[in-house]
Amino acid sequence: KIHPDFDTLIAAILSSDPAGIVVLPTAQLGDWTQSLDRRWQRTLRPELKQRVVFVRRLSFAEFIRLAQLADVVLDPFPVGGGRSSLEILSVGTPIIVLEERTSVLRLTSGFYKRMDSPCQECITHSFEQFIQSAIGLATNRTRLDIVRNTILERNH
Repeated sequence: KIHPDFDTLIAAILSSDPAGIVVLPTAQLGDWTQSLDRRWQRTLRPELKQRVVFVRRLSFAEFIRLAQLADVVLDPFPVGGGRSSLEILSVGTPIIVLEERTSVLRLTSGFYKRMDSPCQECITHSFEQFIQSAIGLATNRTRLDIVRNTILERNH
C-alpha cells in the first residue's frame, strides 16, 4: 500500500522535522512489514530510519488513542485511507493527502469535501506541498489546534 515514491516524502519530512516520528502498524499478512523495513534500510538514511517505528496490530481503542496522539497522519498512495480515515478524522487528527497520486476512490479527499474543507492545506497537489503541509501543521501547535477543532466541529 505504500508506494516507493512515499519514501522520498517520509525522508523529506523527517529531515525537516527533527522531532518527527513515523509510526506504522505491522502488516496482518505475509512479510510486508519486513519487505518495507528492508526497503527503507536502503532508501532512508540511518538517522531517519531510526525514527520509523512499526507497532504491533492494535485494538480499535488503541488505534483511536494513537490517532489522537498523532499530530498529522500521512495518507498513503496509490490506495489512500477509507474506514481508517473516518476513524482518524473522528478524533480530529488531520490527514495529509496527495490527491493526484491517490488513484483509488480518493475517499479522504471526499471526506474533507463533505465537511466543507476544514483543512485547506491537507489536500495537496505536489510532493513539495505535501511535505510543507505535514511539517507546517505538525510544528505549528496553534494552527494544528485550529484545524483539529474545525475537523471535530464538522465531522458528524
